[in-house]
Order: sequence, then C-alpha cells, then structure tokens
Amino acid sequence: MPRALVLVPPSPVLVRNALAIGPGYAHGRTPNEMRSWAGGLGRLYQVVQEDHLRPADQRRLQAWLATPSDRLSPDAQRVVAAHRQLLTEADHPIRGDLQPDGHLDLKAGRHRAHYIMEREAGPVPVWVDGPDADQLVKFRSACHSAVDRSREGLATNLRGALNAREVGRTAAPAQQQRSADAAKRAGDLAARAAVSTRPEGLDRQLGRTAVDGAVRGDARTPEQILGRQAVGGAARDEPAPSPERHLTREFGEQTRERGASNPERER
Repeated sequence: MPRALVLVPPSPVLVRNALAIGPGYAHGRTPNEMRSWAGGLGRLYQVVQEDHLRPADQRRLQAWLATPSDRLSPDAQRVVAAHRQLLTEADHPIRGDLQPDGHLDLKAGRHRAHYIMEREAGPVPVWVDGPDADQLVKFRSACHSAVDRSREGLATNLRGALNAREVGRTAAPAQQQRSADAAKRAGDLAARAAVSTRPEGLDRQLGRTAVDGAVRGDARTPEQILGRQAVGGAARDEPAPSPERHLTREFGEQTRERGASNPERER
C-alpha cells in the first residue's frame, strides 16, 4: 500500500478521530508534553519559512538536524524533538488511512493530532496510507496547495528542506567511494613502483608519493612529483647526484687534448 507524508490542513472534519488525553491514558504522556510537541512543530514551521528567505548556507533546520542534541540551544532542541516525533516515519508518527470519500481516519497519534489542532500549530503531519498511488498523490497535492495558500509556501519549503537533508545523507557514501577509489589508485601505483628496476629505496619513496598525491587529488604521476621535489632540493643547496663521467666538463677537455671524440678510445 503506498504511503506518503502529508501536511493536512487542521480540520476536525478532514482529520477524523483526533482525541485529547483523558483520565486513564496509559501511554505515560501528559497534556503538557503533547502541547510542547505541538508548540515545537509550530516553531519548526516558522523556522522553515524564515530559512526560505536566507542563503542556503545559513538555513537552520538542516544544520540543527545534523548537530548532536547537547550542542543545540533549547529552541533548536525543541524543533529537533518535534521533527523526530512528528515528521519522521522511523519513530512513532501520526498515521492515518485515506478513505474513498477523501477523509482521513487516524489510526496512530490521535492525541498528538488533537493538540496540534488545539494549539493551532499549523497543518497536521500525517503518514498517510492510500488505497492506490494516484488517489494518494491527488490527496497530498490538494492538501499541500491549501497549506501553501494559508502559510505562504510552507508545504513546498518544508519538502525542499527535507529533500536537501536526504541528499546530504547520500552524499557521504559517495565521498567514501571516491576516497576508496583514490586509495586503490595509490595502491596500484605503489605496487608498480615496488616491482620496477629503480634504485633501492626509490620504490618506497614512489609508493609514499603515490599515496600522498591520491589523498590530495594530485593528477601527476609519482615520478613527476618527485622530479619537482628534486628541483626544490637543488634550490635548497641539497647535493645533486654525480653525473656520468663522460658527461663532465673535465672529461670533455681531456678528450679534446687527446684528439679523441669517442669515449671508447680513452680505454
């Protein structure tokens, strides 16, 4: 059965079976707790509408939801608690069944729905089960259009904020995959260096250079990086490797004196 989060206009005719907490309520919640969640939801809606006017990097809801609770202000903690209790399916949200006549019969969270409407905190967030996807889409569209008209785009802005949070969650695994790919490339470069015929010790240096370059996202080969490092070493007066004998100036002068241009003739 299809299910979707719907912001339902707070009408006791449209949202049926909402109940206040009465004597003998067995779930350990008090009317004050219910009112606190309802007030927190109203504050969450206010933050969403205010955030819509801010630059993307200054919007608070996404930042608060990603921050440990003990590092948040009381106001932010209240908003996060309302989000957890009322907008996430993983906890115990308000749930309802969409009926053929277009009304919503609540089957969980009846008391929370009552206090949201009592406090006039805004639309009631309900995870709605519909008989078919088309009817559910039409119901959600009609509800959100009504909410946006009364609260200046609230449903649209909230949907955008929650979608952005989901995008942020999927970005982390992608970053981890890129890091794994870089590590694999570094390992391949190090392995090729280890089996080469380069002088002793150079293979280890190339391996370290490959890993460092992969971590920095450097596209150059280890040999190119080491070549640049060698130039820097020369600029710092580090000793340069001895040239081959037949390439030295001294050998050239001796060769001219003997009238020989071929190194083989010196032997």
